[in-house]
Amino acid sequence: LDADIRKQAPGKDMIITTEHSECEVIGTQFTLSSSNVSSLLDVSEGAVRYNKVKSDNSVMVEADHYASASPDESLELSKSTKWNLIH
Repeated sequence: LDADIRKQAPGKDMIITTEHSECEVIGTQFTLSSSNVSSLLDVSEGAVRYNKVKSDNSVMVEADHYASASPDESLELSKSTKWNLIH
């Protein structure tokens, strides 16, 4: 899923759920990939609150960062390196 979401009205958050994660979209550009073993959120603009399903764990993923979630692991937040490879 590639998305370009405008800023949401207060109290009207957009929620996208996969088997392993939940994304609370505030207003951003991002890519969300999901398979039967994990989900990966890559944010290119703005920020998304990324929650692990069936857990209280969450992270705020900001521009140029990504996070992954799987049933076996905690949420992993990392700095995106794709821009470093291009520039």
